Amino acid sequence: MIKSLLLLVLLILFFNQSSAYYYKFFNIVGPLSTSAFGCIEQLGHTNANIRAYTLDYGQPGSLDPNVLDTMQNAGLAGVGTSVYMEINLPQ
Repeated sequence: MIKSLLLLVLLILFFNQSSAYYYKFFNIVGPLSTSAFGCIEQLGHTNANIRAYTLDYGQPGSLDPNVLDTMQNAGLAGVGTSVYMEINLPQ
């Protein structure tokens, strides 16, 4: 049991050491131009997390109409992208 725990700790330390990439993410809601992404990228941010879909509890969801243009602008500025879905639950 102790050998297994030690091996697990060593593996975790190894993978944490070898993956020394730290990304600065920021969230985007709505449109953003290529030049704005360029400014943000110069500040050291490497990835944009862009809202693609909004779902209000009990209502049909909707696609953000700006998501494709915003993703394209980020790519042209050299910023990586990911998308997320916003879910609004009742209070």
